[in-house]
Amino acid sequence: MYLSHAKDYYLEGIYPAFFAAGAIAFEHRLAASRGVQRGRIFAFPIYESLLIVTGLIILPMSSPVLRPATWVRYTAALHLHSAATETASTGPLPQFFADRFGWNEQYDIVSKAFHALTPADQHRVCIFGADYGEAGNIDLRNRLHHDTLPPAISGQNSYWTWGTHGCDPNLGIAIIPDTPEEIAIKYEFVTVLGHNSDPYSMPFEHRNIYLLRDRRPSAPFHWADERFYY
Repeated sequence: MYLSHAKDYYLEGIYPAFFAAGAIAFEHRLAASRGVQRGRIFAFPIYESLLIVTGLIILPMSSPVLRPATWVRYTAALHLHSAATETASTGPLPQFFADRFGWNEQYDIVSKAFHALTPADQHRVCIFGADYGEAGNIDLRNRLHHDTLPPAISGQNSYWTWGTHGCDPNLGIAIIPDTPEEIAIKYEFVTVLGHNSDPYSMPFEHRNIYLLRDRRPSAPFHWADERFYY
């Protein structure tokens, strides 16, 4: 899998079986150790010490035990580098950690914009995420906060199959990479509500959040055009 440049989590489900098999092999191999037979606490002091020290050194690479700024300084000082799991560029943090940042900021902007609409507009507005992460973030936090936002929509992967839930494409709150000039080709009125700019999040998530009104006749909306998979 490594030689084929697979992502590190593709084999995640088999790791527990490997650990169990390794533990049995380790037990059988060292069962005859004098330290083991005598029941010593530190039967393998050198090996145990090595595991403890190296485990503590690399722990921040796999578990969020350090604050982001501390993590950056720590890994730079020890020349520790995470393997890239995606082709997209990363910021100060590897994607494993970076994907945990920016979501609250994004949701707060969308929720505030939604509640500023009239009741009639709230009933018909589309909340659009350029990718499934953004749409999923809106749906997840909508439930966590017991908010009243409609289901988010997105053209990416399985989200496209769930459709638009009957929302009106002439009114949208959109988290998209388009510039105001690019999106103005499709909508009469374009308002930048905010920008998802958490420095620790993935750079491709640094997107504008728009309020869009009145789709132009020259750019009719077709849900099939929004579909994309990767």
